[in-house]
Formats: sequence, structure tokens, C-alpha cells
Amino acid sequence: MKCSTAIWIGLDGCTYPVILQAGIWVTANADGSATYSPWYQWLPDNAIVLSQPAFSLKGGDAISVDVIATNTTYGNIVFRNLATGDAAIGFVSAPDPKSVLGGQTAEWIVEDYEVGTALVSFTNFGCVHFTDSFAETDKGSQVGVDTGDTIELVANNKVITQVSMPGLGEVVVTYYG
Repeated sequence: MKCSTAIWIGLDGCTYPVILQAGIWVTANADGSATYSPWYQWLPDNAIVLSQPAFSLKGGDAISVDVIATNTTYGNIVFRNLATGDAAIGFVSAPDPKSVLGGQTAEWIVEDYEVGTALVSFTNFGCVHFTDSFAETDKGSQVGVDTGDTIELVANNKVITQVSMPGLGEVVVTYYG
């Protein structure tokens, strides 16, 4: 059985109807192997998946992802594989006049996701560490994750992820499913 996890960061979306996001889909395949797919998206457009080997990654690699809104209708996505030095940049624009960013929230997320109208099976991802995590305002000041809210995933009345913030700019999400 194949199951997946989406690990991503984004701007808006939590309390605003638009989101600019980028991350990695991790898929545990039936044969025991794993597939890592870097992607970015400006909803409501579909996700753009970066091809490998143009941007390669494997289990255990430390990845840096920047989601940058240059204004309310344009942005940049920067992926860096800190283990290999590979990098990729995506330039995105609002898909339509109604899909402008509001600058309301920033998110660091580990979740299952939908394909069509069905949720994928959620994989046991162990722990995901977000480090050096902050949002920067248009005035240049930084807002750290320590000022935000944490939301844990619950399925069938059972908590399946736990979120902790052990240090400044650090978020750790642990699977407990």
C-alpha cells in the first residue's frame, strides 16, 4: 500500500482564501522505497512538481525552502538541498485577479492531502524539523514561529501528530498515528 505526507510552508491560506506554498511530497511505496517530490503552488492553480535530477533529494537530506511574496501578485520559490548543493527557483504569479495574497499568515505544515476528492493514506514520517523558521514582513521585520499557534492532526478522535517548538525558530512535528 502506498501512502504519503506533504511537508510544506506557505503564505496565507489559514485565514485567507489564497495560498502560495511550496514543499515536498514524501511517498512510501509498496516495495519499501520512498519517493520525494518537490513542488510549489499558488492556489487555485495545480501544483508544479520539480523534475529530478534537475533538483534531486533523498531521505535524510536537509532541504531549505523559501516562499517569497515579492508583492500581492508575484512570488519566488527557492529550493536548496543543503546536502548536495542543488538549487531550483520557481517564479509564480497569481493565477487570476481574485487570487491575490493578503499577507495574513505564514504556515509550516506536515499533513496528508487530497488527490481528487479523497485523502491519501498518511505515512509514518517520524519527525520533521523546521529550523530557522520565520516570516518577514514587507517592512523587513521578522516574526518567529514562537508567536504562532500549533495545530495537531486528529483522526478518529486520536491525535496523530504532535507539534513542539524546542527553540527559537524551530518547529518539530512528530508522527504518533
